Amino acid sequence: MLELRVRHWSERPRMLLFMLAVMLPAAALIIVSVIHLRSIQREKAVEAVIQRDHQQVLAIAEKKIVERAFEVTEEDKATFPDTTHSSELETYLTTHPNIAHAFLWTGKGRLDFRSQPDKMIDADFHE
Repeated sequence: MLELRVRHWSERPRMLLFMLAVMLPAAALIIVSVIHLRSIQREKAVEAVIQRDHQQVLAIAEKKIVERAFEVTEEDKATFPDTTHSSELETYLTTHPNIAHAFLWTGKGRLDFRSQPDKMIDADFHE
């Protein structure tokens, strides 16, 4: 009768086989993950979503900036001199350094225009 011989492996080939059994699926997983990541980077849909989110963030920021500008304008408008007191325009500009130019319509085609006195030294501002 025929006897089947069972070959007993030594420790070294068994350890190499075990390492191969662990490393091969791990390497395959890494390669598949890299390929998938590159395909996501190339997809236009993902890029479009990111662009849309960026546009929404910009729109929200623009809305906040506009609201703040209106608040500052309303605060400054409350202390703006009357048309009868055009001489106070220079004082108003001195006390409000964030305003570059101010003008008053004094009536009948006359416009009183003033700029920040401290910034008139700058040639670009003066122009």
